[in-house]
Amino acid sequence: MAEEMKTAETNTEVATPPEANAVPGSTADTESTVNDNGFTEGTDANGKGGSNAPGEAKVTEEKRRNAEYARRRREAEAADKIRIAEINAIKKVLPNNPYTKQPIETNEDVEEYLVMRGIEEAGGDPVNDYFAKVRESRASKQKTADTNAVLQSQLDEFEEKYPDVDIKKLLKDEDFREYAYGKFGSKSFTEVYTSYTKFKSKLSSQAENTVTKRAAQEIANSAAAVGSLNNSTPPAESEFFTRDQVKAMKPEEIKKNYEKIMKSIKKW
Repeated sequence: MAEEMKTAETNTEVATPPEANAVPGSTADTESTVNDNGFTEGTDANGKGGSNAPGEAKVTEEKRRNAEYARRRREAEAADKIRIAEINAIKKVLPNNPYTKQPIETNEDVEEYLVMRGIEEAGGDPVNDYFAKVRESRASKQKTADTNAVLQSQLDEFEEKYPDVDIKKLLKDEDFREYAYGKFGSKSFTEVYTSYTKFKSKLSSQAENTVTKRAAQEIANSAAAVGSLNNSTPPAESEFFTRDQVKAMKPEEIKKNYEKIMKSIKKW
């Protein structure tokens, strides 16, 4: 009996604990992958094998965002480790603050020393100007934190409304950068992009109308120069138009029948 219990203990698989700060749905929290069609391979919404259905594309987008958040967290953790290493090195090398003559024992003591050193390097008084510098630094950090919170909120809103738009590529788009210049102070990122797409659509429509009108004018000029066919009223099923028929067309009709019109002109 004791031997059976020993065997059972030996064969028991010990579950490997997940990464300490793993984000649900991120790479560290799942073994599923995304195939070329954008579907998740490995498990579906019911925990079964296979690729997810097209209606579950939102799940894939959520995993992508979680992976991005995990990447940012790892970068922040790496920066914190470097900062801690620098602080520990200063505590070992510098036992006392040369400005206050007080021992450097904690991380806060090191921060105080670094601020004072910065004031001195800028030409100020490390002791008398210290508290004013701390207040200024605290206000600056709070302003930065508030700005970052607003930006993050706007990016979350944008990704929710335009999940198929790559923000990194968009920010490298010279046309978008030129259009958006000076607009972010009064409008959110989503509002700027929405108005940008409307502006592009309007320009495209204007350009298309210009091309259509130019083509209509060229056709009208050709019709006037060549003259008309003997039969000015061909059957409806005819593969050619008469000059009068073309002149009576609207720009939309000319655009629709452009190739047929060009063939007709050769017969005039």
